[in-house]
Amino acid sequence: MTDQATTHPLPPGVLHVRCDNPSAMTLSGTNSYVITRADGVADGGERALVIDPGPDEHGHVGALVDAVRGVSNVDVLLTHHHDDHEGGAARLVELLSEAGGSARVWGGDQGIPLVDGQIFDDVQVVFAPGHTADSVGYVLERDGDVVLFSGDTIGTVASRRWVTFMRSFPNWMPLSGAVVRRIADHVSRYDFDRLYSNFGGCVPRDARAAVQRSAERYAAWVDGEYDHLPEQAFFMCGGLEDVERQAHELENS
Repeated sequence: MTDQATTHPLPPGVLHVRCDNPSAMTLSGTNSYVITRADGVADGGERALVIDPGPDEHGHVGALVDAVRGVSNVDVLLTHHHDDHEGGAARLVELLSEAGGSARVWGGDQGIPLVDGQIFDDVQVVFAPGHTADSVGYVLERDGDVVLFSGDTIGTVASRRWVTFMRSFPNWMPLSGAVVRRIADHVSRYDFDRLYSNFGGCVPRDARAAVQRSAERYAAWVDGEYDHLPEQAFFMCGGLEDVERQAHELENS
């Protein structure tokens, strides 16, 4: 399945390709992103990037080949080593080679090791270990847009003002407060306005601030800083200031 994420438009030259593999593990399906020239024109002298080729699924890998057709050099960028993200990398490289192009895989178990801050045209690598030890994100700066492709470590939630941080899904294993603060501090070196997660969600604006405020809330809660407050104080609350206000109202009611 291929779409242009019309609800939250992507920067010019970025294509969203979702694999038709919905499951408890992958939700609506694994998401891949193809980054070509800003004008979207394939040119044999240009390079294209594929973030997470997804599983080794014939239709999905074929859609990625079609998306970069006419481009001679493709860099396949993995966010981490899980099979639903890197499983199709070897087949993608094989098919591109058969078509007369060349491709290299970076990151994960299959690829060339990445370096924090490494640059691929207008995309920069940002380490974000948490979901896995090798987890990374990718920051794209183009035509005034700065967006973060956050992999699986940082995920979107129902509210677009917040994100969450994950060790394991669908086991719902949390990260520690210290790790979450480290991740947020590291990715916040980049002034990104939007965030796209590997689960298909988007924070459409003020994403950097959303990561920072979410990290503080997450870390405080998992570290037990608010365990002394009554359970009712957490009902329908967003930020920690809402919890404290509601706890105060309960205490004085």
